[in-house]
Amino acid sequence: QNEKNPVLKMLGKPFKQYGALKVIGILCAGYIACMTFTPIGTFGTIGGLVSPNGFIIDPASEERTKAGVVLWKGSLRTVVAATPLQMVLLAISRCSAFFIYPSLVLVFTTKFRASMEMIAQSPIGMFTYDDLHELHVFCGWLCMTDGCIHTIMHLTRWIVQGNFELVVESRTGLSGLVSVICILLVGLPMGWERIRSRIRFETRKYIHYLFVVFCIAMAFHAPISGWPNGGFAPLVFPILILWWALDTMYVCFYMTERIGTSVFHVVPTGVQLTMKVSERFQRNAPDGGYCYINLPWISKTQWHAYSLFENPANPAERQIYMQKLGDWTTDVLGALQRDTHRPVWIC
Repeated sequence: QNEKNPVLKMLGKPFKQYGALKVIGILCAGYIACMTFTPIGTFGTIGGLVSPNGFIIDPASEERTKAGVVLWKGSLRTVVAATPLQMVLLAISRCSAFFIYPSLVLVFTTKFRASMEMIAQSPIGMFTYDDLHELHVFCGWLCMTDGCIHTIMHLTRWIVQGNFELVVESRTGLSGLVSVICILLVGLPMGWERIRSRIRFETRKYIHYLFVVFCIAMAFHAPISGWPNGGFAPLVFPILILWWALDTMYVCFYMTERIGTSVFHVVPTGVQLTMKVSERFQRNAPDGGYCYINLPWISKTQWHAYSLFENPANPAERQIYMQKLGDWTTDVLGALQRDTHRPVWIC
């Protein structure tokens, strides 16, 4: 059963790992719980939203309270919780959001090639996780499921209040709606086998770039004036987008190389590629790892990730095995048909 259901599968082995990540997530959730569910003034002007009546309302305006918003440090926040049920729903939504903050950061940074290789070559690399792709997948599933829980709790609270219009009339609701749609479109086609098997890899990869829209929406999800009682999103997500852009440009201009003497060995089930790489590439990938490969005579726009192996007979060479699985590898086999030499791009 676990093999058939991707959610159950992800709740297996990976959830027994990444202890440090989960501990940090719990600390983040505890932090926002303290900042939110303590009496007004507990932390001076930066935290504590609970009014003397034991709920979160706007003491200065009954009208704003009925509309589901609180004026906090000059900005309207959709955090009204005027009953015990609403307090529970708000607690789940805010704690779930902060619990996945570390995973939201890692789901991006695990794919920052230049940054991750720099860290791997430093002493810090001794304390990082070995399989960054598995960590990426874990964080992706966690962000998607936790993000849905966060959204459902907010929507339920607004429905109970009679303020469902906040979904489209507040910055939190509208940006959250865009974000959760993006995260589902990004995650499900890659992670859910029933969907993945029906969509071409190239299409799924292009859909994955909706993470940019997700980041833009999240940057507007909460006002920065609320910091440090929330208000982190306008800081975190622009930084991630800028970091991604700089990392991508570095990989494009300094870590990508053309190899004109690559050797393709064709077998019935796929193709083995052997190529002599530069000294820089050897230093960056001394023990294999993975790389992205582009075959311009198949498509100038498609880059595919493959595991990389060092050739035991020649340390200057790296090898890739491309098994015939999808449209792209089928096109590769169709174009080759026999052993040959052709140029490739790798990064």
